[in-house]
Amino acid sequence: MATVSALLNKFCDRVLINREASYVGSSTPAARQYVSLLEFICSELLKRGDWITLKRVYTFTTQTGVSNYQNPGDFWRPLRGTQYSVNNQMPLAGPISNGEMALQTYGITASGPYAKFQFNGAQGYVFNTSPYSQTSAGYFQISPAGTNNTDQNVIAYISKNTVWPTNWLASTGYLAGAKVTGINNIYICTIAGTSGTTRPSALTGTQTDGTVTWTVYNETYPISADTDICLFDDELVVEGMRWAYWRAKKQDYGQEKSDWDDSVKVGLGRQNGAILVNAAGIDSAELPNVPDGSWSVS
Repeated sequence: MATVSALLNKFCDRVLINREASYVGSSTPAARQYVSLLEFICSELLKRGDWITLKRVYTFTTQTGVSNYQNPGDFWRPLRGTQYSVNNQMPLAGPISNGEMALQTYGITASGPYAKFQFNGAQGYVFNTSPYSQTSAGYFQISPAGTNNTDQNVIAYISKNTVWPTNWLASTGYLAGAKVTGINNIYICTIAGTSGTTRPSALTGTQTDGTVTWTVYNETYPISADTDICLFDDELVVEGMRWAYWRAKKQDYGQEKSDWDDSVKVGLGRQNGAILVNAAGIDSAELPNVPDGSWSVS
């Protein structure tokens, strides 16, 4: 993983063009084009597969009588078989079809051990107060609706944030709204102050760090500074930008694009391993078969 400026400098060297003094926020046409190409290639890679660096986990607490729960703002797509009830230690069944959801919600159904779910379109916002932006990534609908205000459900998903902000620094002053990369998450400063010596690592909510209060940031994070960190492999990004650059210049880019496509496949295969095909049409991990009674393990 490299910073935005390091990647763009490497790209300039690769195609024999002059480096720029700065990139993000620059008014020069060249710098603006390079940033745009980087955004384009990151978007292309996001569409290609489930990159491990983009996998995130989101936990939300149910509310009595509430069926719909806002997805995190950086939600891109769910990871199959990862939707669980934390308190019951049971998987949620789904995603189910619209017809199944209607039957589950309004029809007469037999009770069972699994709540059911589906993902739906945008409804409301994850955050609607400063300093958060108002964006929506749809919602997670469960049936039956929440029966209390304490149960927790968890979903794993692919984040659309392909870059993260600069690394957190110890003993540094931060203003409200500043975003940093800590352990596990992006964090936004909600109470200004000076950081301590322990890198923020909270999975949800807030964390005090020196005199700073950090809040876990699950919103969209666009490329914002030269010091931002790209989560993709350096070579995949630079080589992707290379064919995209030649295409923008109306030059032949076919071989570069073909080589890059092959590299993307290799990258996905290396991190995810071989694809397993289940003829039953359902992941065995989704609905574990646990027999009743007490069983000893020998």
